[in-house]
Amino acid sequence: MDKSKIKFFTSKYAELDNEELAELVYRANELADEAREALKEVVLSKGLKFEPQKPIEVIEPATVDESELNKSLKKGGLSFFSKFFFIMLFIGPAQNLTKNMSTPYGFSVAWTAVTAGLLVAIPGFLGYKLGKLVVDGIIDNESSNYAQKVTKLQVTLLLLVVMFFIIFAATAP
Repeated sequence: MDKSKIKFFTSKYAELDNEELAELVYRANELADEAREALKEVVLSKGLKFEPQKPIEVIEPATVDESELNKSLKKGGLSFFSKFFFIMLFIGPAQNLTKNMSTPYGFSVAWTAVTAGLLVAIPGFLGYKLGKLVVDGIIDNESSNYAQKVTKLQVTLLLLVVMFFIIFAATAP
């Protein structure tokens, strides 16, 4: 340690009153080695005794379990709307195709309604399955962190919305 620095701090600390010295003692772990040594000398020379300060506990930020983030991402609006647009991507063209369906000779209106319903339900189910597969694949990817997963879902949703409007417009009657 540098003796000249210790002398400088000793003279500086000798001018302080007891309250100011007490503050320095409680902040001693923040001081340089020379300043700490000078403080020790001044406190001993004045015959003061201070209770040692408890070490400061550093509280680490709470770590959030990755599985909890994944669960919240799966239940969140971003994954919901991504799955929704996967469904709509399949249902949209099917709806446009069923608009022009007419009742063929010999078939009842009920049969046409069932057929039209199936033409919407089956693509909707396929869209749901594909959407769930893609969204869950993005969320369950262990090599991506939470922010990357959110970004991938946002890009997926944006592409799905654009594709939906293009396909819906292309299949419109």
